[in-house]
Amino acid sequence: MVTLEYRSALLAFCPQILHIDPINGTIVCQHGREECMINRFESCVIATIPGRNAPLPYIYCLEKQIAARTKFEDAVNKCYRTLKISKQIQNAINVCVVSGLGDRLQLAAAKRTDQIYPDKHDHVPWMLFSNVSLARAQSIQYSLPSSICQWYNGDKMPRACNQMEHSSCVKNN
Repeated sequence: MVTLEYRSALLAFCPQILHIDPINGTIVCQHGREECMINRFESCVIATIPGRNAPLPYIYCLEKQIAARTKFEDAVNKCYRTLKISKQIQNAINVCVVSGLGDRLQLAAAKRTDQIYPDKHDHVPWMLFSNVSLARAQSIQYSLPSSICQWYNGDKMPRACNQMEHSSCVKNN
């Protein structure tokens, strides 16, 4: 899991499975096997790249490439090159993916997601705002700057929030 802390706003990103098949115990993802592979890889990236927020540029790069329909392997390598990820980190990510650690990380993510409150998730992705799960807040995940502004509870609003014209950002106390 990557936790972003914007002073007084806390957002969590956790590549998530949909559920565990009760018959054979396998991980089931909302959009099939390829999504499971990507989630496993991203969990390994998060676990391997050192630093609390350090994996985010890589995750962002990868998701952007995937959205542009770049083949997964090509996207992985392009982001490695673009962000100058060392061979040592690349190898550690690969070991995580193939060793079963990636699946264990996914199961830990599922456990954490299943323990959220007050609202339980019914789809993925699902965002937590300051460790709170609200179904009515999920639609704002598609606009992270607005989400940060809306859930910010510090004294001084981030400059980016003040620069948003006609935004729906309101201070949430």
